[in-house]
Amino acid sequence: MKTHIKVLGILYIASGALGVAAVLLVLIVAGIMAFLGVFSGLAELAEPGLSEEDFAVGAFVFGFLAIIFAFIVLLNLILSVPEIIGGAYLLKYRNWARILCIVLSILNLPSFPLGTALGVYGLIILFNEKTVTLFKQA
Repeated sequence: MKTHIKVLGILYIASGALGVAAVLLVLIVAGIMAFLGVFSGLAELAEPGLSEEDFAVGAFVFGFLAIIFAFIVLLNLILSVPEIIGGAYLLKYRNWARILCIVLSILNLPSFPLGTALGVYGLIILFNEKTVTLFKQA
């Protein structure tokens, strides 16, 4: 059972690290898109054929997409950091980390296919009687 706990802890650390890396990548891409979008928008505004109303609509859509991007990034970060912490302390056999990883396993279930596999594997391992007694002894 210790091997399964070690594997699960490493999988949670890796999953959380990939989530943080994805957040950083999205932020870099969004920053580049915003930088290019602002300057191309200003250049088009200087053209005589584009009205200020058209520019305002474009700015509204751009702002709305930025809010959606920020929400997705924040949600991913909120889920990724606890995976790293839970995985690290799962390797140290902390009972609170077992409970945290149970919650994370449930939250991972809708993320088909990898999140579902991690969630099911986590729930099977973390609810096992041998695991529960192992964490109570530590």
